Parts: sequence; C-alpha cells; structure tokens
Amino acid sequence: MSKKFSGNKPNKKDGWVEVGKCFFDSFGWTVFKMTKANNSGWSFFKISADEKVAVKANYRFSKNSETAEIGFKRDYLLLESGRPGLLSEVSKFL
Repeated sequence: MSKKFSGNKPNKKDGWVEVGKCFFDSFGWTVFKMTKANNSGWSFFKISADEKVAVKANYRFSKNSETAEIGFKRDYLLLESGRPGLLSEVSKFL
C-alpha cells in the first residue's frame, strides 16, 4: 500500500482566498489564490487535497494573468503529468 499525504490549507491571514472546489479521482480538492499588489499580473495558487491521497496532496505555482506564463513550474508540471484530469478541473479557477 502506498503512503498517503494530507493537504495543508494555506493561512488566510497571509492573503490566501479559497476560489473553488473540485472533485477528482474520488477525492475533493480546494483551490486557493493569493494576489499581491504591484506584482505585475502574477497570482499564486495552491491546490490542496481535502483528505489523504497517494503521491502528492499539495501543488503550488503562480500564473501571470497578462501573459498566461506559469511560474514555479515544478509543481505545475507534476500536476500536468501525474494528475492531468485534476489540472483540467482546477484550470477554470486559474
């Protein structure tokens, strides 16, 4: 049996706002967003599992609303390759 990981919700005091929820692969996921002033269109996203899941329970990356460029690509690429259906679900919140 593979190890399970818990999603860690970000702290709202740090400016994170819940922007959506989705259901993928029998698990609930929550999408959080943080936008800072004077950040040239960049927003930060965190996708967090609502319960324990295999492999990875948290994904963090940024996206520029003006250029659609993805920053901090490591987690985005892991999401794209490991859970493409989840990426499709959360894309409507990005």
